[in-house]
Amino acid sequence: MLAHLPPPNSATTRRSPEVGDGSPDAGSSSAQTDPLMMKHSSSVSVVDSSPDLSGAEGVTKIEMKEDFGEGVEVEPGVGVERYGGQHFEHLALRNILPHSSPRPSENLEMNTVEGIPFENEHFKGKVIFKLKPPSVDDMNEPYRAHFGALNRKFELQIQGCFKQAPTGSVWLGAEIGHCDPSKGEDRMQIGFMKKTLCRIVLNTMNLMRGNTVHYSFGGDGQLPHIILPLYTSVDSFVETDSSVRPPAMGVKMFEEDEKSFKERRKSKAKDKKYELGKTYSFTLHNGNLDLYSWKVVGIPGVKAMDLESFWRDMPLRICAYETDGPFSAKHTKTSKKYLFCFELKNLNIDSEPPKQQESKR
Repeated sequence: MLAHLPPPNSATTRRSPEVGDGSPDAGSSSAQTDPLMMKHSSSVSVVDSSPDLSGAEGVTKIEMKEDFGEGVEVEPGVGVERYGGQHFEHLALRNILPHSSPRPSENLEMNTVEGIPFENEHFKGKVIFKLKPPSVDDMNEPYRAHFGALNRKFELQIQGCFKQAPTGSVWLGAEIGHCDPSKGEDRMQIGFMKKTLCRIVLNTMNLMRGNTVHYSFGGDGQLPHIILPLYTSVDSFVETDSSVRPPAMGVKMFEEDEKSFKERRKSKAKDKKYELGKTYSFTLHNGNLDLYSWKVVGIPGVKAMDLESFWRDMPLRICAYETDGPFSAKHTKTSKKYLFCFELKNLNIDSEPPKQQESKR
């Protein structure tokens, strides 16, 4: 499936080993009998099985960690390509949830040809994080054709199952912040004009989405975030029973028929029930958030803007979580049960605050 080319200057690409090949984190024996752990690469034969997808059995042993990923450094360019993907030298992608796998110190691949397994106490699944650089020539082969024909900057593909049945609302979106008190409060420090522009864009989005957008600039126990109900906000959504093989992960998005898409987008997000034993496959894409260049682009009448001017050195977190209580309640740390949380950090941004110039007398 993947033509292995010489790595471009800003990325590295290597062939991924087989599951269970003896490499330290290549996979467990249970990965060979679980559809969520099956490989869809042409170099691996698909195993036909009927496993328990409830998460009650066959759970991978997880290394216990007490922190939320803070204080863990990921060096530029560090990472082993086991899933046919690539790393970009100025970006680090990692799973940051405690009590979960992969480890927070592991720099995850992007643009993989198969899903990277992850697991925590609430959710078990696989992820593909797809990122488009300025030149598609810097991408591995399957993604050159995929992104070359699309006006998208990134895509997220998730497939997995719940290990605990949600009882509240399930959200998907983005947060920013260090979650490290030593670095100060996680709050967007932007001027009046930029904040006004942000409010206009967010309020317009909220009207288009049926007043389901939840956002904050930070403070009052909340991280800066833009979050929407998962079920109605994703660009494709497929739900399969345990007796049905879930759709294959890879370069292409999951396919959803047009009727299902329209009905889902018009439905009430609060009425959606997620069940144990079912597999949920969904994708999200965006053409305005250029994460490779760390800019906001393509907004009519607005020039490209550096994300650093909004977020400073704070990393981005693509996440999904469950909240109980009123739909409009604040999303504080104690109110969220994370299904996944992947942090993307720009390593070129100086983490030190700018020095204040002495006033002239």
